[in-house]
Amino acid sequence: MLEVVSAAEWLVVLRVIIGLYWIRDGWSHLSKERRDGNHLETVVSSFKPRTTVYRNFINGVVLTHPHTFAALTFSAMIFGGIFLVLGILTPVAGLVLAFLNVNLFLAGPRETSAAYNNAMFVAIHLLLTLSGAGVSYALIPMRLM
Repeated sequence: MLEVVSAAEWLVVLRVIIGLYWIRDGWSHLSKERRDGNHLETVVSSFKPRTTVYRNFINGVVLTHPHTFAALTFSAMIFGGIFLVLGILTPVAGLVLAFLNVNLFLAGPRETSAAYNNAMFVAIHLLLTLSGAGVSYALIPMRLM
């Protein structure tokens, strides 16, 4: 007999899949940074920020401190993914990763699939943050509201 899967269980599946994605993506970037030594600079130099304010921030702050921002970015990706997979501080991890995706969205051109992917990830992270996805099957259950 088939068992009906609850919405909470589907949120757990979504949370784990998105978490595994971030771990893989963060580890991939970290490996390239270790190998090349300037991976973040290469990625950031390809950005085409949408606003002058954001362009000034990228050029004046991020590119002048590339190793600091590489560490922050890759740590957010990897630890955010681990936290989502394990269900630790899920709302906090969701907000941090949504913030990361908003920044990636602002940094690139709107016409690319990456822009749509970043917008979709923001929506997914907000869903995970606000829905209580960190309550079911979580190592440390936590709900934002």
